[in-house]
Amino acid sequence: MSTDFANFLSPKQIRSINESTAKINIWEGAVRSGKTYASLWRFLKELIHGPSGEYVMLAKTYGSFRKSIIPQLERMLGKDVRHYVGRQQIVLWGKTIHLIGAADERAEASLSFVCSSLVVR
Repeated sequence: MSTDFANFLSPKQIRSINESTAKINIWEGAVRSGKTYASLWRFLKELIHGPSGEYVMLAKTYGSFRKSIIPQLERMLGKDVRHYVGRQQIVLWGKTIHLIGAADERAEASLSFVCSSLVVR
């Protein structure tokens, strides 16, 4: 990861981003420990350098996106983030990111259409 991020991220966050090389990466830890912030930087890195196509972000509920993920992305990137509430998706740098709440096994129907490049969160 570029040292440009050193001013924004802790050494542990930088390490978590650098080590998140699996197909699916999960951040866990204490409340307010910087998991969301670090995982979003990793997600942005993947959007920039990753494959073309549509992406997916999973959270327990769609409300989780509205409450924490979308505001954080807007603070990080400003007007580059376009949120389409009715379609439950955001568009960032021309890439569509579907936002899916997956609280339990009933969410399987929501996920059955997914054939995307990346799942985060």
